[in-house]
Amino acid sequence: MKFHACLAVAFALTLCSCSSLPESTVSIEQYKAWEYGPPLKARQFRITAHLEKENGELTEFGTVTAKAGRVVVVNATREFIYPTEFDLPETLRPEEGQGDGSKSGAFPVTPSTPKAFATRDIGDVLKISAKPKGAFLELQGSLSTTSASLTSRSRAEAVSPISDAKKQCILTDNKVLQPEFKTTESLIYSAGLPTSEHRIALQDGKSTLVVKCEVVR
Repeated sequence: MKFHACLAVAFALTLCSCSSLPESTVSIEQYKAWEYGPPLKARQFRITAHLEKENGELTEFGTVTAKAGRVVVVNATREFIYPTEFDLPETLRPEEGQGDGSKSGAFPVTPSTPKAFATRDIGDVLKISAKPKGAFLELQGSLSTTSASLTSRSRAEAVSPISDAKKQCILTDNKVLQPEFKTTESLIYSAGLPTSEHRIALQDGKSTLVVKCEVVR
């Protein structure tokens, strides 16, 4: 019994260690004053948010007004255009030229060429709600980020580099660029005073969502 009591004391001392307190530490006296203060009464909020990325890039979300507990969606996106169909390479007819050149000086081959395109939204989408919880304001939601890039991944007879007859010179890379989409989603939660700035570290470890929420009525 005494052994367990000693362990409990040691564990409590570990939890109460003050060697390295974070800057955002709240004292128990402060929290108690807020906890037992008047409850927050609000039916509508004004929410402003931006995303700070590790490389210094800043993404601003538009300011929105939301009813308490109602999820609102804020987009910071743009259209990404990518090819979906291609015309395959074309070479000069034998009578139009000879060897790897032509009598008229025209290039002997045209590469694969996009002929149809599609679009998809990429960027950041914030879904967020705010509601009173005692004396505090509670934020919940998610942030999803979609990125895209065009890469050449195909290797086959009609979609590979084309060289001259002696394979000494590449006439065209003949690339077929295809889109690669990647979407990540981070769940978000924060609670604090209505006047607070909420700084929420995202799951990628490289971005911080900063949210300010004001009571409208």
